[in-house]
Amino acid sequence: ERVVFVERDPRVARLIRDNAVDLGVSAQVEVLCEDVTRTKGQASIVQRGPFSLVLADPPYREVQAAVDAIATLSAHRMLASDACILLEHGTKGAPALPNDFEVISNYRYGDTAVILFVPSASAPARESQLPGAHGGQPT
Repeated sequence: ERVVFVERDPRVARLIRDNAVDLGVSAQVEVLCEDVTRTKGQASIVQRGPFSLVLADPPYREVQAAVDAIATLSAHRMLASDACILLEHGTKGAPALPNDFEVISNYRYGDTAVILFVPSASAPARESQLPGAHGGQPT
């Protein structure tokens, strides 16, 4: 197994790499210093897919751009057929998901909200396999 981090801030990308070294997992970690909303960054990500789990924690003011980028990447087969996407966002200004995705769960933690969603075609098969989330309140 491997993990691919995508971080546009070079300082944060370097910190992720350093932490992977400190934890002894650098062989399983790749850090892309890219902007997921840009064509160059998307091309770099697509080359490393498909991915079965995507965790997205964009700046809250840019959450819709992140959703749009995930949809674009999905159209380029970035997601595995059984993919699951978790998106963190602020409780104010929830993003609109394209019809290509189906929401499995929504959770709220104070001023933070989390959406768990899947590509529409895999939603029915995944729903029963997902473990229950703990600590949050369903919305």
